[in-house]
Amino acid sequence: MSKMPEYRGGGWYELPNGNKVQGKNAAFLALAAETMGLNTEADAFTLERLDFARQAGLQYGGDRDVYKVAGYKKTPTFRDYWAYYDRHPIAGRIVDLAAKTTWRDPPVVVEPEQEDGTEFTAAFAELAGRLDLWSRFERADRLARIGCFGVILLGVRDDGKLDEPLHGLSGPEAVVYLSQYSERYVAIDSWVKDPSDERFGMPEFYEIDLSRKNARFKANRERIHWSRVLHIAEDPLEDDVYGRPILKRVLNTIFNDEKVEAASAEAFWQLADKILQLNIDKDAQIGEDALDDIDEKLQLLYHDLRKHFYLQGGELSWLGGETSDPSAISDILATKLAAGSGYPRRILFGSEQGELASSQDERNYLGTISERQEQHAEPNFVRAFIDRLISIGALPPPGKDGYTVIWPELYKASDQEKAETNKARADTAKALTPIGGDPYELVTVDDEGVVSLRNSEEVWDERAAMPEPDTGTEEGDEPPEEGDEPDEGEPGEAEE
Repeated sequence: MSKMPEYRGGGWYELPNGNKVQGKNAAFLALAAETMGLNTEADAFTLERLDFARQAGLQYGGDRDVYKVAGYKKTPTFRDYWAYYDRHPIAGRIVDLAAKTTWRDPPVVVEPEQEDGTEFTAAFAELAGRLDLWSRFERADRLARIGCFGVILLGVRDDGKLDEPLHGLSGPEAVVYLSQYSERYVAIDSWVKDPSDERFGMPEFYEIDLSRKNARFKANRERIHWSRVLHIAEDPLEDDVYGRPILKRVLNTIFNDEKVEAASAEAFWQLADKILQLNIDKDAQIGEDALDDIDEKLQLLYHDLRKHFYLQGGELSWLGGETSDPSAISDILATKLAAGSGYPRRILFGSEQGELASSQDERNYLGTISERQEQHAEPNFVRAFIDRLISIGALPPPGKDGYTVIWPELYKASDQEKAETNKARADTAKALTPIGGDPYELVTVDDEGVVSLRNSEEVWDERAAMPEPDTGTEEGDEPPEEGDEPDEGEPGEAEE
């Protein structure tokens, strides 16, 4: 049967799997569902996205298809991304590195001006420890980066079914597990279509394969209400549901890297494993038995590492050449991989020309991660989880000032960098101190010896509050006017 739908008349099309659908768009959508793992009802709008994807690589009005010639995939699926993540070393690092760094040192959740903690913070800390929360977040983060989204299923003890809204839990003990799923096992079953609903355009029901294709699990795909699911999508653009797979922009470059690696290895094998050629003189009389004997001796020359060989009427020579150096093209591909994935090159590859990543590269990278923590990890993981649990009664609400998520400092300066910074600040304070002044007025030194410049307004306020210096005159005395000199008598009187 053809891979394309076949028209059967009356607007009906038959699919490769034997199913029949009505309408051209329905036929194409059903085929897409079969070949790309789409949900035929919920993902109807992806038809336009697939049509856009087909335009990639077309040049000269469609006469040249670069993607087709180069072997690139125009509509890569989750399976393609997963395959590269699972097998290609750089693709795996691109996916994992940012997520692992983000959750390496988890944040602290506190209530403002409540140093001793509160009922809310104590309940959250207990829940986070019991559910291994930060590890679950890190794993879900990696899974979501492979595809367009990922989800975290909230496992709870309640009287409702999975397709019913979640509410009215008895407390933190009602949340019993968290389970993360990639796009591979999740489909969006239906959407919130009411424009007046605050969740307009968001999923209403999910369909999740709880078994993750584990045959022994024997669980079917379950229809699950959105309130039981945390939806994770990184860097969405047109909507809040689908992000861009982190490998999408570098997929062609990864494919090129595979081609260079495979071709270089094969060329090395073919050229390094030289062929031993026997040139027989045209006048030599060598029969088949003699040729068999020569073949046995050649085998010994190969396998027994012999250094001598006797032959009359012929000459041995080697076929082969020098291997090519792929470093130039590999260097270009490495630069494109770093640019496309958003990592400094030395951070992505670990080292370059025997050098460790510079402190500037590390600062830039950790600055990006700090931004990712505040703009993605905090709202889409931490606050989404806490707010959901508060809304369903699994966590007590915080006080009127709410709660704060504090992320630890990522970059830790070396002792040498700290010393250089201290010296620079001390020199600045010295340069700003007037003659006869005290440089210590402009700086503070903490218990660890870190020098910090004080706020200039505080310094000026302190100086303004200081008493005026003693001029040596009594109260009520007028200072001498300019030009007046004390009466020292007539010249010469002192001599008399």
